[in-house]
Amino acid sequence: MDWLGNALFIVVFVGVIVGVLINFQRHLAHPGGRKGTGAAAGLLSVESRFAPSSYEARIDLERQGQLQAPAPVPGDPMDGLHMAVNDDGIPYRVVISPNNP
Repeated sequence: MDWLGNALFIVVFVGVIVGVLINFQRHLAHPGGRKGTGAAAGLLSVESRFAPSSYEARIDLERQGQLQAPAPVPGDPMDGLHMAVNDDGIPYRVVISPNNP
């Protein structure tokens, strides 16, 4: 009878793990589900001590990802936009290049 208790414990344990994984996957499927899933948030403090440059780069990358791109103002010149026109004066290609400061 002792083996029956062990087998039942293993089946229940595996069932709980599978249930948690299924719920986690369903959570990720919802819009915004990937935000706030910092299961390894405690490791960031370890990373900040042993690899400070990597930690600072990660924080800076997160900050840049949250910033909004500046919107163009109607009076701004379009320095990086070049249009190629054919002989009839119809544009057939638009090239966007980075602005040279």
